Amino acid sequence: MVPVMTPLNQLQFKGSHNSYQRNEDIHVQIYGDIAFPYQGGCHGLEFDFTRHTDGSGGKAASYFEVTHDQGGDGSPLAAYFGYLLSYHLLHPDHDVVFVTLCIKSQDGDVTAFPSEFNAYIGEWFLESLLFTPSMMLQDEPNLRVAAERHGWPTRESLVGKFIFCVSGTEKWKAYYADSNVFQQLCFADLDVDVAKANPDLTLFSSRVVANMFLSSGLNFEVQVFLCAAINWIRRQFGIKRSRQV
Repeated sequence: MVPVMTPLNQLQFKGSHNSYQRNEDIHVQIYGDIAFPYQGGCHGLEFDFTRHTDGSGGKAASYFEVTHDQGGDGSPLAAYFGYLLSYHLLHPDHDVVFVTLCIKSQDGDVTAFPSEFNAYIGEWFLESLLFTPSMMLQDEPNLRVAAERHGWPTRESLVGKFIFCVSGTEKWKAYYADSNVFQQLCFADLDVDVAKANPDLTLFSSRVVANMFLSSGLNFEVQVFLCAAINWIRRQFGIKRSRQV
């Protein structure tokens, strides 16, 4: 059993990719039984989505729809927020669930995205269940400094909570990350592809989550070390079963 006082950035948990495409429903993906650790127990979920602008300013259920395709159509993202809320009602003392929200949109007015997305979450989710960027600041000047000096909250303090993180199109998530931190309801990640030259993580004051690709080679080990040193959370793809990080 993982100690309840372990900070989130020192925890390791599995997640489902393209959670909306799996045969298992969202409740089944999250719920875990320690007797069957290979089934469920996903404390990381991912929903791809795209924006469909109307006149609602982000409050209509169909404003953001779940799809893997740029400009595609699908079920409202609000429906998946509903699945999260119903799981919480059934299991109010659940461990924190980290939800990656991957924006696929490329075109359109990116400057409206932060206010629209915050309005959408406020309309279709429950803000009190979220651990938000402003909660992490602790009077520090930015998220990078806050994470480096204080780390993330403990597992115990995040019981019953969700963390939303914007991923996907860089210019959209970058604009969201650099918007007013006191209005943000989501974090935003930074892509780190260890097969390429990687950015200096310490230059990004508004991001504390790395979206990492691949899992082998010296560059991977270096990036893992750097993330750990400055208390970033890592979301990783392509992890080999024989590796432990």
